Amino acid sequence: MSRSLWALLSETQKPILMYGMGDGADKALSICAHLGIRISGFIASDDFVRGQSFHDKPVLTLSQARTLHGPDFIILVTFATALPDVMDHIRTVSAEQPLLIPDIPVFGDEYFSEAVLERDRQKIGEARGLLSDDLSRRLFDSVLAYRMSGSLSDLEAHTSSKEEVYASLPVHRYRFVVDLGAYTGDSIREWLSAGFPIASVVALEPDPGSFARLCAYLDTLPSIRKEPVQAAAWSGSAELVFDANSRDNRNACLLENYHSAVRPRKTRSRIVRAVSLDTLLGESRPNFIKMDIEGSEEQALLGASHLLAIGRPDLQIALYHRPADLYTLPLLIQSLSKGGYEMYLRRFPCIPAWDLNLFCVRRQDAL
Repeated sequence: MSRSLWALLSETQKPILMYGMGDGADKALSICAHLGIRISGFIASDDFVRGQSFHDKPVLTLSQARTLHGPDFIILVTFATALPDVMDHIRTVSAEQPLLIPDIPVFGDEYFSEAVLERDRQKIGEARGLLSDDLSRRLFDSVLAYRMSGSLSDLEAHTSSKEEVYASLPVHRYRFVVDLGAYTGDSIREWLSAGFPIASVVALEPDPGSFARLCAYLDTLPSIRKEPVQAAAWSGSAELVFDANSRDNRNACLLENYHSAVRPRKTRSRIVRAVSLDTLLGESRPNFIKMDIEGSEEQALLGASHLLAIGRPDLQIALYHRPADLYTLPLLIQSLSKGGYEMYLRRFPCIPAWDLNLFCVRRQDAL
């Protein structure tokens, strides 16, 4: 595998401009400062440039940047989007200008590098060997290649639509579902649209505002038995510090999951209840569990160890919050379930490599 984009950026003599002004840019700046990479400035889409500055540098349009720096500079995309028109714009820019999309950790401080690849090479190989089809293995390889290269072509390889993914699952048996990180019910809406015959749902959401909206949505589903729980999923019962950012709750997380570069920008902290699924569900046996909980997936899986060993519900587990999640979480599930799952890796279109999920389908011979 080739050298990482961070090594290449450390050696280039070309100006480097960041495209983005949010948490992703702060995290990228933190990595660049650690590696001695100089950032020459910041750019944004024409509609967003209004004379503002970011980290004491003026934010430029692409045309202004070309006037100031000439045509030969590197763009680092440091924001996330799943909007088709925005992704199309990035593709257009990449055809005109050298453009890289670094893999910035959503939570935690470790970023993917040659050192991480060498350290975890054995785990990476073991996790790849657990995947059950060629598409999963090709996607696994392309995600690793993207994390090293920052290339848009590596990033966009082997994505799937949500319709394709749900059509491949045995959704007819998903009558009792558990949604960890339920937010305002967006996943439940998707599942019902995809034909999940949901009769009962347990939905965990720790943020009070999002939880209120979740409850309001669940109230519109009179034929479904609902159990909304204002709590975080964890390995056991605890009280934890939960922070939400100042703009919305999409990146809200438990305090220990923060990236140090953005922690000062988080302003709304509170103590939340944390529970394990084994304790919360007791002897109940859901058919399907989703975990997209902002870096706490490992702890939540440990808190569902009995359920995974005995009940083996089908799973949808986010693998993109930390670089090592791609391989450590499949290995953990394999251990907890005693090899009870077929594993399928799928990614929905998004920049950067977010919306990466492991779908675990109960093996018939493991019943």
